[in-house]
Amino acid sequence: MRQCPACQIRLRTESPIVPVFHTPFPWQAELVRNCLTAEGIPCLVRGLTESLHLGALGASGLCEVSVTASVLKRHRDVIESVVAAFTAEG
Repeated sequence: MRQCPACQIRLRTESPIVPVFHTPFPWQAELVRNCLTAEGIPCLVRGLTESLHLGALGASGLCEVSVTASVLKRHRDVIESVVAAFTAEG
């Protein structure tokens, strides 16, 4: 069984975890997670806890939103449109 590389909790998935969004701002990671969850897409966010203790940039400098490869394959269009809304310039 696979383990989360950050917290070593065993994962119940055989599908690899794929990062879909990176940001130095925890609030953006939360919004992306909320949008994906509202669409019924499960996701994992790394870096939020660190940002609470170490400031906006956290230990790694980034918050990361990830999904499993199987979820990405099924919901690629929704995931890409949510991420595009947060990465669009202007």
